[in-house]
Amino acid sequence: AHQPGQVREHLVGGEVDVVEGLLHDLLGHAEVGELAAYVKANAEPSDHLWVTHPRNSRFYIETGLTSPIDVHAFFPDWLTDSWRTTGEEKVAGLRSGLTDNQPAWLILTNNTGELLSVDLFYWVCDNYVRMPIIGEGYGIPAYLYVRNDRHEALPDAAEFPGDALCAGAYIKLSLEHYQRSEWE
Repeated sequence: AHQPGQVREHLVGGEVDVVEGLLHDLLGHAEVGELAAYVKANAEPSDHLWVTHPRNSRFYIETGLTSPIDVHAFFPDWLTDSWRTTGEEKVAGLRSGLTDNQPAWLILTNNTGELLSVDLFYWVCDNYVRMPIIGEGYGIPAYLYVRNDRHEALPDAAEFPGDALCAGAYIKLSLEHYQRSEWE
């Protein structure tokens, strides 16, 4: 069994100070950002959060919310064929898990193309509203979305004029339909 101080015995000289310094920098200066503080202030006890990128997983800890499904973030390499299930089965499970257990809060990043590839991005745009707060994950942006039915109850519901990510995706889809002469 591991005993306190045991790691110290295996590190040589200044390595202990370096490791302790790194841990202090990581843990001693951790702050809950504006995005997580907003979610915490407006979340209900039964709320769930889902992030679309593993680099935004810090928001689970900062908000105290959990994912409504076993897949805690979207990472395309996790949704490939394996000896137990196919990639299609994993994608279908991800989609049905989210649509059947819609989290109150979503955090998206710039991986909209990946979400489009598994038919999730338009679902997000149809069922969620982007909030005016942009956080930062580990080197990537974090865009906060709240489910439509919860948006109206928020104190600043009318402050955000639109969503460029969703608008851009719908414009691209419209152009694709136009090029194929599929206008109705």
